[in-house]
Amino acid sequence: MLIAMATDPEAMLAHTVRYFTELQAAYWAHSTEPKVVGLAAKVLFAEDIWTSNASLLSMAAIVALVALPLLRRGWRDGLLTVWSWPVVLTAALAALGFVVAFVPSPSFPQYFVPPIPFLVLLVVLLRARMLSENRVAADAVLLSLALLALLCAASRLGPGLVSFARPASWEGVAVHREMRELVRRAAASSGDRVATLSPLLAVEGGLTVPPEFAAGQFVYRVAEYIPPRDRPYWTTTSPAQLTAFLDADQPSAILISGEEPLEQPFEDYARSHGYILTQGTRNGGYPRLFRRPERPLEARR
Repeated sequence: MLIAMATDPEAMLAHTVRYFTELQAAYWAHSTEPKVVGLAAKVLFAEDIWTSNASLLSMAAIVALVALPLLRRGWRDGLLTVWSWPVVLTAALAALGFVVAFVPSPSFPQYFVPPIPFLVLLVVLLRARMLSENRVAADAVLLSLALLALLCAASRLGPGLVSFARPASWEGVAVHREMRELVRRAAASSGDRVATLSPLLAVEGGLTVPPEFAAGQFVYRVAEYIPPRDRPYWTTTSPAQLTAFLDADQPSAILISGEEPLEQPFEDYARSHGYILTQGTRNGGYPRLFRRPERPLEARR
């Protein structure tokens, strides 16, 4: 990131700061999809994430590990016991994560995740600062919280442990296998150029994704809001220009995941231009791979 900022700061700012503060904001301002905006809604959203699972248990452990030396030695000596630059730095980074989580609008669950790893790290650092007089109590607290975490997560960890012993059932392996099979059934060729808003699926199938769709929906959907000064830093098309873009160089295939509302124009284009449909085996026939019929010159090769 520092190298990118040093070599081309304008491109870096366009892809990070201005994307989230200008393009993302403009897109969601015009979107009719449900979204979390406003401080009150964000607080309720944060409450669901920060007052459950690892974050809640980590905060409980932090309170206990700070309280132990305070109760034994008083405020001044207790604070000196836990005070160190790693503890202060980690606590500051966690606090910064809590604040920054409320900045983007609309909010999504992933925006509230950054502080959590620092909370877990802070527990480890505070335990390392414990004096011998507090270690037994500290270990008892941490062991109790660990057991509670295991009990609460058993229903989710159990199936995961079972699938861990079966690599063929892992989601990534299954998607790779299913996409390769879909490409084979569609009689497409490895390396065929595919238009899609789900580039990961295309890559798993051995297809080639044009640069315009390499970021999936995230650049495509904001393309109409990119100001002229930032256009040199983006390689994309837009919903308004999609038909012209596809007409200029028809892709060998069009891939529809069935998960993005913006995909409908892709499917409409494929059907209206005679692309041959091959359906997947998930979610009502998704993903769908439309293969362009062979042109006369291609058929004679």
